[in-house]
Amino acid sequence: MVTLGVIVFAGASAVCGLTPNSGIAEAWLVTFRAVQGAGAAIMLPAAPGIVVQTFPLRRRGKALFFGFHQSPIWGWGNPAIAACIAAGGGWARRHPAPALAREPLLEAAGLTFSVAGSSYG
Repeated sequence: MVTLGVIVFAGASAVCGLTPNSGIAEAWLVTFRAVQGAGAAIMLPAAPGIVVQTFPLRRRGKALFFGFHQSPIWGWGNPAIAACIAAGGGWARRHPAPALAREPLLEAAGLTFSVAGSSYG
């Protein structure tokens, strides 16, 4: 199942990179980002089992921490990085930048506090 998840996720990522420069760009991205999510959902349940089988007992806690407790950081980090790229004119040259992407530092700060608040109470 992990291999299937990787194939689905990687394929959807490649198709997102081939977004056409037309009116269907938004629907294209939304559709294939959803397919990426499905690929990730296929991979996720097997990940702890792979870590448990791969690492010896003494190193297993650290491996699980870095593998799973760091993922919330990327949950807010990736949108902030994308906003910086869009604000710098990368993707925004082809498509109008969203309102929040015009202020990437404010967006990053907002996402940081939002994720921290929901994660840590």
